[in-house]
Order: sequence, then structure tokens, then C-alpha cells
Amino acid sequence: METGKSFVHILKLRNLFSATAFTCILFLMTSCNIINPAEPVPAYVHIDSIPFSATLTEGGNSSKITDAWVYVDGNIVGAFELPATFPVLSSGTHQLKIRPGILIDGIAATRTAYPFYMAYDTTVNFDPGKTIRAMPVSSYTSAANIRLEDFDQSGISLVSMPSSDTSINIVQDANCFYNHSGKVYLDDAHPSFECAWKDSFPLFPSLPAYVELNYFCNNEFTVGLITYTTLNTYSTDIVTYKPTDTWRKEYVNLTPHTGNYTGITGYKFYIKATKATGLPAAILYFDNIKVVN
Repeated sequence: METGKSFVHILKLRNLFSATAFTCILFLMTSCNIINPAEPVPAYVHIDSIPFSATLTEGGNSSKITDAWVYVDGNIVGAFELPATFPVLSSGTHQLKIRPGILIDGIAATRTAYPFYMAYDTTVNFDPGKTIRAMPVSSYTSAANIRLEDFDQSGISLVSMPSSDTSINIVQDANCFYNHSGKVYLDDAHPSFECAWKDSFPLFPSLPAYVELNYFCNNEFTVGLITYTTLNTYSTDIVTYKPTDTWRKEYVNLTPHTGNYTGITGYKFYIKATKATGLPAAILYFDNIKVVN
């Protein structure tokens, strides 16, 4: 009789243990789901490139848009080197904004959304797991103030500096970018070149300002900024570009070099070059030079 009671007691304990173990396992599984919830499935956006268009009075369609700065509902998703496919943790209808990005001074480590190119705004429906192919386009903003030298007019907005022993000339040959370009020729008898924008212009430290230019050359050159004050004139080299075997486009940032002196009356940017030692002749072509602010 005692043996029967003991057996029943053991059976009850085993059932209680099994129920308790099952409850613990269920709790642990539920806890894991709370601590590590299922990750949301993103939608994706693909951008091949951002085509740019401008009128001839703005210098034509030349651009070098390397990146897309992407926003969803005003919140930045990231900056992506083009072409790019990237995830977006949103679903349903949202506002998508894409701003064209450039390399400041041509340096890969310094990237920014170019303030003078229009952003692309659209409404999209994000479907988790699906890819949207965005096709943004851009042009200059209405606020962009552009001073242009395209070498297609009779005069030139660039004048030689006293230190220069040669000048930039309008040419039309097989190496030109568009119709006409500006050409500088340096040899042993004329090894130095420096030119500056003909008229001074105002710049403000709180507002963006860039020089845009296309170039093709077998000799390095430097772009800089002249600051005129009531007492002195200051020249600051900003960036030096190396020789290239094809036409290139660059954006030179003037803003960090403005407002550094008192009594400022105006600015000019300059381009200078010295023929490299051992090079029989240095040839530099320029086109679509712009001051944009």
C-alpha cells in the first residue's frame, strides 16, 4: 500500500516537473523574441546617376556629380557614391529627396551636397524587399549667381597678372572642350603663368561660394583667392591640380578662405602655373570657368 502511494507521488512530481520545464522553455523563447525581435525588412533604392542640365549662359551641361545625399521625410538616410543601391527602413508612401553631391576641391575625403544644384523631390511607395529605381535630375538653383567665362565671346574675363610672362588665349582646335577654350602655352622662354578674374566680387563667410572649371593639361596648376582690403592685398593658394590626359571638372571651395581679414573690399580668384622641369612645353586648356555664389 505504501509502495502504491509512493508511486503516485513520484508520478505527480514528474508531471509537475514536466509542466514547470515546459513553462520555463516557453518563457525563455518568449523572452528571446522580446530581446531579439524579428528585424524589419527594408525596401531598397537604386540610383545610377544624376544627370545635370544648364543653359549656355550658365556654361552648359558639364558637371561631376559623384554622390547622392538621400533624405526620407526630411531625415537623412546617407550619402552614397554613385551608382548605388541602398536600404531604406520605411514602408508605404513617403517623401524622397535626393541632393547631388560633389568632391570639394576634387578630394575624395571631402564630399558635400552641392548647394547650387537643385534637389530632386518625389513621393514614393516603399515596399519591403522591393527595389525602387530613382531617376533624379538636376539643374542650377534659381538663387545661384553665376559669373561665366566660356571663351566663346570676343573678350576674356581673365587678365594676366604682373608676375606672368604669358597669357591665356582663345583657341579652337581638336583639344577644345566645347566650341572654344582658353589655352596657355609655357616653354623655357615663358615658364610662368598667372591670371585672375578681371573684376573683384563680394563674398560672405556665411554663404557658400565656389569656382567651377573644366581643364585638360600636361602640367600642374594652382587655384587660389586674392583678398583685397583697405590696407593690403593677400593671396591664398587653395588647391593644386595634377596633369591629366582627359578633360576634368572640379569644384573649388572659396568659402573657408573668406572673411579672414578686416576691411575687406573684394575678392578675385586666380590660376597660376610654372612649367615643370624637364618638360619641353606645358600646355593647359581651360573652359567653363565660373564663380558661383
